[in-house]
Amino acid sequence: MEAARVHLLRVREAASARKDERIRVEKEAASLREAGPGNDVESDFTCLCRDGLFDAPLLESDTSPNVTAASLDVEDYLQRDIDARYEATFLSICSDVRRDPRSASYDMSVPPANHCEAMLRPDADEWRRVEQKELDMLKSMGVYMEEMLPEGRKAIGCRWVHEFKVGEGGDRIYKARCVAQGFSQVPFVDYDSTFAPVAKAVSIRFVAVYSALLGWDLECFDATRGFPLGRPGTPHLHALPRWLHPLHCWCCVAPPQIPLWSQAGEPDLVQATLEGPRALGFVRSEFDHALFVFKRVWSNTDVHCLLAMHVDDGLSGCNFTPFLTFIKGEIGKAFGIKDLGPVTMFLGVQFERDLQTCELWIRQEAYTDVLLTEYGLTDCNPVSTPLDPVHPLGCESDVPFDVPDLVRSYQRLVGSLLFLQSCSWPNISFAVLLLSQHCSSPLPRHFAAAKRVLRYLKGTRTHRLHYGGAQKDVPISGLSDADWAGEKGTNRASTSGFVWSLAGGPISWSAKKQTCIALSTTEAEYIVLTRAVQEGIWIRQSLLALHLHCPNPLIIATNNHGARSLSENDSDHSRAKHIDIRYHFIRSHVDNQSFTIAFTPGVINTADIFTKPLSRVIFQSHVERLGLAPR
Repeated sequence: MEAARVHLLRVREAASARKDERIRVEKEAASLREAGPGNDVESDFTCLCRDGLFDAPLLESDTSPNVTAASLDVEDYLQRDIDARYEATFLSICSDVRRDPRSASYDMSVPPANHCEAMLRPDADEWRRVEQKELDMLKSMGVYMEEMLPEGRKAIGCRWVHEFKVGEGGDRIYKARCVAQGFSQVPFVDYDSTFAPVAKAVSIRFVAVYSALLGWDLECFDATRGFPLGRPGTPHLHALPRWLHPLHCWCCVAPPQIPLWSQAGEPDLVQATLEGPRALGFVRSEFDHALFVFKRVWSNTDVHCLLAMHVDDGLSGCNFTPFLTFIKGEIGKAFGIKDLGPVTMFLGVQFERDLQTCELWIRQEAYTDVLLTEYGLTDCNPVSTPLDPVHPLGCESDVPFDVPDLVRSYQRLVGSLLFLQSCSWPNISFAVLLLSQHCSSPLPRHFAAAKRVLRYLKGTRTHRLHYGGAQKDVPISGLSDADWAGEKGTNRASTSGFVWSLAGGPISWSAKKQTCIALSTTEAEYIVLTRAVQEGIWIRQSLLALHLHCPNPLIIATNNHGARSLSENDSDHSRAKHIDIRYHFIRSHVDNQSFTIAFTPGVINTADIFTKPLSRVIFQSHVERLGLAPR
């Protein structure tokens, strides 16, 4: 009984705190409104409530004594921690309220933060059009079935998210999504899993490069409706946006297989969506669960088709055009697709092909231009290397000004550079590795060093990865290198770098700090050889699962004789007896002849570009050997 009484008191305190917090937030928003530039337009706070970001202001009926603690269910009780985030959320809302489209200083290059702001902008018609398009799509799927909110149930909030996307020619595309406020869901009550498999960047390159080398059709498509092939479960209750329905007590009922974007538990439904290709005869790769292969006789023809899925985007390469058309039609019946035809852009990466010479070029010129515009560097002076070889992270004299909101701006820029590095710019891998080590507490000089990488990209924005052509028949091979002891002033962990190349271009690359302290250059090189062999094993298994040729043994080269000797035998036991056993598994693969460790001179070891800042001449020579150059 005592435990029940304490529980009841806590529930009452939580309910009271929620009510007081909502009243306080409304009062602070009202004071902001009174100090605002004008009162002739509906308050920003009201619009934010309509957008579903806050609950509607408290009514007198909310304070009725009839509302007792006994009527609060378990979910409501568990929500008290989430509702306590109002104060932190309000701080971010204040900045949105001050973004008045009527102000002369308003930046039209930034998408609106909410529905109210979008409707006050000069381009409101465009935002209204894409919002209506999204609603029509949701209604066609049977999402918005209006019902009274069942007693004892808490509806999941929703709001609009607006964004600009870059078209193939660099033009601006308006996008709007009605998203769920997943933070209002309770773990293990509203959802169980948050993992969503998507195709890895290396897998996407497999599909694109092999399709180009073999002369296959390479096409992409975009889903117009999300996640239709879900598993049965409890329907999702979403609070309707206030501008769509004035009564807060109404909700929309979404079938369990059709979640809104950003809803927790949505990834489990993404997994269910990936069952679609398997129903059509595709076999899922066990080494990338968003990668599928079809290899069998279809319509009296030996068909070989690869399919990579990234949420609602698909990339497919096939040796038989009618089958590719059939597959897109069947997938379109299931959840609707926009057939984009031969691939020119996929996930922000641009592709070019020469069908006669079986060549492929991969670039991100359009996305680079967007970053240069965002950071005001469209007219900057380019530099020849992404990092200064003497001062890789710059010095304080390079920054004569304070950077507003430094941490968030720095993290955003490093994240953008990481996306470029993982897709088409392997030559900035070490720069991104070094910059990402300071994301938690960056200094202004770190931000200046990150912008220097953008200045480098400005001068090389037309560079692209090249595959095929004269090097069409060059098999997969690898290079590895390490920078022993690293940068002074740190824990002196060495830096590992490796690259696997195919048909003259890189297919997989990595720059990473080692997790242990190496006592010698040989030990550091031996450790990175192990990591490179790990990646090589995954590459071989992935290619064989896709019924693609992979040479045996795979060759990987290093510029360290000691590491090469250590991988073949234990001749220098006294100097290597302390090395962890996990790094010795390379010997078994050398013994069974699945890998061959070769030697390459250091001056032509391209993996050196992943381990340290280099001078201009050496850096540019390695960039050329990577297969990165203007067309």
